[in-house]
Amino acid sequence: MRTERKTPILPIGVAGVALTAALALMTPARAEAPSEPACKADCVQVLVNGLHLSIPRPFFAYPPKEDGSDQGIFLQALLPDLVPATQSNQLAVPSEVWGHGWGPMLNLLIGGLRGATMESTFKARLRGATIDGPHAEWDGLETVTSDDRYQRHDGLVLREGNELKLIIACDMAGTVNFPSCSEFFFYQKSLVKLTFGRSHLAEWRQIRDHAIALINRLTVP
Repeated sequence: MRTERKTPILPIGVAGVALTAALALMTPARAEAPSEPACKADCVQVLVNGLHLSIPRPFFAYPPKEDGSDQGIFLQALLPDLVPATQSNQLAVPSEVWGHGWGPMLNLLIGGLRGATMESTFKARLRGATIDGPHAEWDGLETVTSDDRYQRHDGLVLREGNELKLIIACDMAGTVNFPSCSEFFFYQKSLVKLTFGRSHLAEWRQIRDHAIALINRLTVP
């Protein structure tokens, strides 16, 4: 992150007002998980940090291990309701919603960074940034700055007292063709990483809550 960038960051649009309006119409009012389990047929059983998940096969971006061993998992879904990102339902998304680049795609990584902490994630993704405040705020999050001229990410954090609860690292405008944001938080003893187009940054709470609801649905009691 560049030293001259001191103002709070704001989401940049990929498809402009039309994209935002279309997504607003698709967004459910609440992120509560349905009572029925997410997987009824063609389920893949995985174990992540002691958490047993039963996941519909279409969610997997890559073929998973099926030996039941403890492993991180990488899933792909479509915003806002996190249905599996299959070829057929991607083609069904209206072009004005898809726009360019990421569109409504969400990458969901659960437990894939072994031994990671919020502090180590902060240092790795926001190199040279300082967590010490005070910082400017945006949408309930603190912005962070860096003196590293090679830093290519904007940083946002949610903190309770001195404890980091959530980190968002976004590609800075102009550094890549299709900027994205990665949102990190711990849930069920696993580090969760959600990656989505930067045009969806203002939806960070909803995306987090829907991901948690999905994990709950996938969990085997």
